[in-house]
Amino acid sequence: MLAMAVRNTKKLVRRYVASDRIRLGRYFTDKNTAATMAASLCIPEKETLRVLDPGAGTGILSAAIIEEICQAGGVFRIELTAYENDPRFLPMLRDNLERIRKKCRHDYGVRLVADVREEDFFVAGRGIEEPPAEGEGRYDLILAAPPTGRPAPGSPAKDVMDRLCPRGTDVSFIFSECAAALLAPDGQMSVRLPASFANGANAAPVRRRLFGFAPLIFLSLSADAEGKMKKDLFCSVRRGELPEEVEVRAIRGDRIEDLPPIPYDVAVYSKECKVLLPKKISDLRLIRAMRALPCRFSDFGLTVRNGLTIETRYPDCLRASRVDGAVPLLHPAGLRGAEILFPTPGRDKPYVVPRIPSLAQPNHTMLLVKRVPVASDGRHLVVGVYYSGQLPHDRQISTANKFLCIEAESGEMDAAFATGLTAVLSSSYYERYCALTDAVRRVNVSSLQLLPFPDRKTITAIGQRLLVARNLSLRVLDTVAGVFLAPFLGSEK
Repeated sequence: MLAMAVRNTKKLVRRYVASDRIRLGRYFTDKNTAATMAASLCIPEKETLRVLDPGAGTGILSAAIIEEICQAGGVFRIELTAYENDPRFLPMLRDNLERIRKKCRHDYGVRLVADVREEDFFVAGRGIEEPPAEGEGRYDLILAAPPTGRPAPGSPAKDVMDRLCPRGTDVSFIFSECAAALLAPDGQMSVRLPASFANGANAAPVRRRLFGFAPLIFLSLSADAEGKMKKDLFCSVRRGELPEEVEVRAIRGDRIEDLPPIPYDVAVYSKECKVLLPKKISDLRLIRAMRALPCRFSDFGLTVRNGLTIETRYPDCLRASRVDGAVPLLHPAGLRGAEILFPTPGRDKPYVVPRIPSLAQPNHTMLLVKRVPVASDGRHLVVGVYYSGQLPHDRQISTANKFLCIEAESGEMDAAFATGLTAVLSSSYYERYCALTDAVRRVNVSSLQLLPFPDRKTITAIGQRLLVARNLSLRVLDTVAGVFLAPFLGSEK
């Protein structure tokens, strides 16, 4: 059935001139994707199944799910509702469904009743705005590959988007929520979405609402041979209670790997219901191991705050030397490897006059983290350690607001512990963890406070080794930290 629908679709595409052929090709789901989406759903044991294809095109997704149902057995009647309003596709959609109907009856003894609705599912106002009563207008299975992007200004779809999501988001996100709202109890939906759905801020409201009534049960990720995520992901949801685990499949090049199931609170995390995107088994091992680490910043008696001096607000307080009682101003431009250099290279005015008390602080050892790493940093966490002994004659210093400052509540932080903590945060383990979980998409106080850590003894031991080595290059930090972190996080990076 699926192979037939794909063959006929290719014939349709070839009827158009080359310029249209490329554009039309974007409307259709390829055979492997359709099969993967259909196979991700668990076929219920019911005599009659109600199926929805909200953007049917030529019927490729309909063919995939009907074939999956027939091969599973135990179903005697399939009621399919297919929405399609493009006149170019409707004749082939009807022809494909008629062929599939005959094959269902002849090969499997299954009766297929197909209802083709010549209207735009999204614009028709189904789902969120007009939810049907329980028991009617509900579906057991839904397959969807919705359009992406933003609707054209003035279009009916734009009007719907403005009502449902005034702040704007990708139309596919709202489309999927509208479709999922039609699920029957225990009904399932498999959908193809842009990868930004997993952790994009503009998808957060949709994720919270969608997973609130139809939690995630399956996730399929695709990456190229180098491991770079492709632009789409495939997920399945089921209306009902939270599952214990989420199944994960990783597709890398031509290799398909079923990863171990992930606990639901690992797969869907944070208040924004972000979705974890592991690409291999070692990713899952790292996530589990990191979550098992025992400590947070508060356990070490540490606080995190913003730097003190906003240079654009106090430009008249900046000085080229120590005149007028100026104190050293530590700046991100002075971060080299994991060291904080002063005077800051390239800064004409590296001092600040603390005309108000909040522009200065006691000179003590601390960690400084760049709030906005740049692409050239190549890291999520750009951390340096400042030792109070670097400026022994200064009782007070200041810090640029472009830093986050990690300090001990008691004042002076142990140098070995500070060095070890810098190495841990700079390690490839933490870089990979941040990349996987989007833990520090924006480096702020709350994101740092939630990071997990090993015990103080381990961190101090890392710092002692580095102080003996007298080398704070990132390569050395990662090597030393890796030796001590491997027993906690595994040797595979």
